[in-house]
Amino acid sequence: MNDTIIPTTAAGQLGFSFTAAGDRTAGQRRADEASARLAAGFDAVREDPQRLKGYLAFCARFTDYSARNKLLLYLQNPQARHCMGFRSWKAHGRQVKRGERGLTVLAPLLRRPSAAEVASGADPDRRVPYGFRAVVVFDYAQTRAVADDALVYVPPAERLDAAGPAGLVPRIEAAVRAVGYEVVTTDTGYADGRCRFGAKTVEVRAGLSPADRAAVLAHELAHAVAHAPGALDTDEASGGQRRPSRASCELQAEGAAYVALAALGLDTARCSLPYLKGWAGGCDDALSAELSAIDRIVTHLLELMCIGPVSL
Repeated sequence: MNDTIIPTTAAGQLGFSFTAAGDRTAGQRRADEASARLAAGFDAVREDPQRLKGYLAFCARFTDYSARNKLLLYLQNPQARHCMGFRSWKAHGRQVKRGERGLTVLAPLLRRPSAAEVASGADPDRRVPYGFRAVVVFDYAQTRAVADDALVYVPPAERLDAAGPAGLVPRIEAAVRAVGYEVVTTDTGYADGRCRFGAKTVEVRAGLSPADRAAVLAHELAHAVAHAPGALDTDEASGGQRRPSRASCELQAEGAAYVALAALGLDTARCSLPYLKGWAGGCDDALSAELSAIDRIVTHLLELMCIGPVSL
């Protein structure tokens, strides 16, 4: 793909576009189209209350994109749910469907600050933007799964935005450490949390409320105790299969976290139930099939959280 560079003006707005290599005309056309789309889109969204409402709802699905790229994506495909580049989808076990047309977004180009900028107070180790490159991404609906552990889109869960029971987060973090994992607060990208079996870390998105952090920690702890290689329920929880499906793992982890947190005084139904519904694919039997595994995982979670054996 040819690189298209759009310089920034002093005010940080889009300036004249040009291509760095390859077909200059085609590259300039892509960048100019994106610029024109933005200019028209800002006016249209601002002046139409219904479009503004739709755009704001769209933004809730794209929290990791800049305002400029959110609007670009919305103008090209208001139904888009989650977008990545061709190679990124491939790394997540999905393939872009044949014949699909990508969506254009603008990726920043960064450089080291000049000597004059450093002398004026700029951080010499912090790169500064000098333009934007037009790149192509694809929506989730434009891809298909090609691996058993392929990424599955689940609508963003509603935030609990609450404090939760006193001392709950430290209790769950202690349980995570008890099974040999380190809690890391970081930028987690698409998901609110990740359990990395190889690195023995549980990653949690920064900025969550205590209740939301507890929900994420409990979910990832369930993965650690039930789905890591050689873990307690790797075989048992999946009915004797050595490798549970991705959907089974997510249903088990979220179901167990929901029940365990309820026992500890935190009701996560508002965020847990839509998540479970998403992974069940609208099939009630899918969740029912995991109930025995969920019961076993819940018992283990509660024992780790120091409230002793529990009869469910």
